[in-house]
Amino acid sequence: MSNKFLFGCIYIPPENSKYSSEEAFTEIEEELLFFSHDINNIALVSDFNSRTGHMSDIVEIDENLFDMLDIVNASEIMNENTLCVNNFIKKGIPLERYSEDKIIVNNYGRKLIELCKRCSLCFANGRLHQDKFIGKNTCKDASLVDYLILSPDMFDLVMEFEIFDFDPTLSDVHNQMHFSLCITHKNYTDQQNKKNNTYVRWNTNKAHEFTQVLSDDTDALNLIKHTLENFQTESVTPLQVNDLISELGNVLLDTASTAFGPAGKQPRNDINLENLLDRMETYEKKIAKLEMEVERMSVIEKEAAELRQIVQVPGTYAFTWTVCASGDVNSEIGVELVIDNKVHGSIYVDSETHTEEHCSTGFVIHTLKTGDVVYTRSQGAGHEGNSRHQRFLLDEGPGVAFSAYKSASFDAPSFGVKHTFIYDHVECNVGNGYENFTGIFRPSVPGTYAFTWTVCASGDVNSEIGVELVIDNKVHGSIYVDSETHTEEHCSTGFVIHTLKTGDVVYTRSQGAGHEGTIRSDKYARTTFSGWLLFY
Repeated sequence: MSNKFLFGCIYIPPENSKYSSEEAFTEIEEELLFFSHDINNIALVSDFNSRTGHMSDIVEIDENLFDMLDIVNASEIMNENTLCVNNFIKKGIPLERYSEDKIIVNNYGRKLIELCKRCSLCFANGRLHQDKFIGKNTCKDASLVDYLILSPDMFDLVMEFEIFDFDPTLSDVHNQMHFSLCITHKNYTDQQNKKNNTYVRWNTNKAHEFTQVLSDDTDALNLIKHTLENFQTESVTPLQVNDLISELGNVLLDTASTAFGPAGKQPRNDINLENLLDRMETYEKKIAKLEMEVERMSVIEKEAAELRQIVQVPGTYAFTWTVCASGDVNSEIGVELVIDNKVHGSIYVDSETHTEEHCSTGFVIHTLKTGDVVYTRSQGAGHEGNSRHQRFLLDEGPGVAFSAYKSASFDAPSFGVKHTFIYDHVECNVGNGYENFTGIFRPSVPGTYAFTWTVCASGDVNSEIGVELVIDNKVHGSIYVDSETHTEEHCSTGFVIHTLKTGDVVYTRSQGAGHEGTIRSDKYARTTFSGWLLFY
């Protein structure tokens, strides 16, 4: 490539994690200024962990401010911004940003928007090709945090841009981002022409000089007049019109340069070797820190391997696992139950403040064959702080058992009062006592049964709901879950043992009032209902 390009691949740890830094965006901006000397083509591929919603990344300029503040290089500032806007309009690229992630704009999101505005960069997400007018979520099917960010000149070079569906073989939680660039000699020439153009700001005080210079340039005016007179309106082509407009623009620019004088750009400092060495030393320290974290994670994986259980006797088994988040520091982790490399249950615990202590318990019943492997493992991302206790139980199940969960999250207020929960996805139903279309369990044989149910509140909005276990129209157990802040994720689990007779009806339902927000049931945190026969 004969033209100059700057490509960056960036990752910023999540907000509030122990690896996050308020200075991250400042460092990135400094790097951009340092390395982008004399470069107009910039592309950043990034996981910023920044949720930007629909915030605009284009600066709205009030030209009157330049006169009021007596800014000398106003034309350069305006041209960088108007170049982006004009290019978008010309190419049919929406100025408005589109995103499926509409709920939250976090602090990192605001910082990223400010970074883009200061550096004259724009988001490709939601604007180009297959993702145009969409802005598809890129993480957990719930948030947009992975971006392709470009300088205005680069938008002309992007031939493909698409966010693919989630593929667990490629990432733990992120979708694949695909884009391609086409760089030709024509594009290079166009960029050079743009770079060599001189943009001159109109000066009202010299309007008379402008008119006089234009009137004196009779050769140029006669050429344009001759071209217009020879236009055949029935057969004129777009190319002829474009050539005429281009020629007219050149005449006006030449006239303005003569009348007002050209506006020059201020030179940037050349790259300093000493500064570069200092930055390399900083990067080496960061790499060493990451290597220590990788070593720590390998120890955790070794400990997790010791928890794995291999089934010796086929049958129906009940599994429960508990994880507790310490309030000493902000702690959060998700833990999932895996049976033969497939996730069959997930819980999430999150203590957002230093005084909170939270535990979460999962429960799954599943029919296994000899040789099946069962274990718990951490979820893909977002772990913080210390997990104080984890418990893993493996017991042979009885002859009647069921386990089911809701296949999708739902809006708590619309769920209603005293409304029966219907867990539509059935993991196990030995004895066929559970009805996934009503949410009711009817025992096929009398005996003493154990029941457990879990409900999870989303942290996207303030979410809360109470869920109670009902046996023959009488409440025998109640749980309540409440995420008070936008970043909290909470689950609550209930457990009841009760003796049933044939014909009894068992189900869970919402409590009387106070429901709000979103109740989660997805691959990271499931709302579940399970039960099994202990003995006859």
